[in-house]
Amino acid sequence: MDTLLRDGVTLRVTDTSEGQAVVFQHGLGGGEAQVAQTFPAGFRRITLECRGHGGSGFGERRPFSFEMFADDVLAAADQAGLDRFVAGGVSMGAAIALHLSCRHPRRVAGLIL
Repeated sequence: MDTLLRDGVTLRVTDTSEGQAVVFQHGLGGGEAQVAQTFPAGFRRITLECRGHGGSGFGERRPFSFEMFADDVLAAADQAGLDRFVAGGVSMGAAIALHLSCRHPRRVAGLIL
């Protein structure tokens, strides 16, 4: 597990394996364990535990929003050295992926919803 510091909060990031990079997010109340159960092997998976989820802190910034979560996820993709990636997720994570693809269409090569 890696960490990412944004706006004074420490966020947990998982970066597994090698291969096609997929940024894949958990659902509301979930975390790394939820994603690990649903995501197939054989791909490089980057998962950020969103603020207030899993091992990530809450921070002071409010209100939480899809825009905030998407910005955090994009920062994790930047930290992982990804210029272009497939985005996806479970439930809330799918909404974050969709938000990313609408705001950053040149970065998102595809969606898994």
